[in-house]
Amino acid sequence: NSQQELFELVAQPVVESIFDGRHGTILAYGQTGTGKTYTLSSRVKGAEGLMTRCTEYIFGRIGSDVEHEYTVSLNFVQIYKEMIQDLLNINNKDLQIREDADKGVFLPLVTERTVQSAEEVLSLFDECSKHRIVA
Repeated sequence: NSQQELFELVAQPVVESIFDGRHGTILAYGQTGTGKTYTLSSRVKGAEGLMTRCTEYIFGRIGSDVEHEYTVSLNFVQIYKEMIQDLLNINNKDLQIREDADKGVFLPLVTERTVQSAEEVLSLFDECSKHRIVA
């Protein structure tokens, strides 16, 4: 299906790169009503969005790797009307982007959570989605 093809073409290379020590970001940008939410977060069986597919891929790969130890941490942010909002802490409404020679580009006050499973990630995503601003 097209969701699986999109995962393999776009997302899987990004996810693979995190196992090489790089940060990965997948950004959906576009007009209201063009399918960004469906593409990223669909939970329809057989048409799961990139969020579900990436999360399950990451934890599946971690679970099959007996040679390494992993820590998975995440943050959820939304950029809306040029403001960066921390969806894990709704009181962080106007985060500022910073750049550092060692850290690179980062959000200094963003809330970060360590997670243990795909289910925990998807549960946090559901909770954070309630705080999103939609047009």
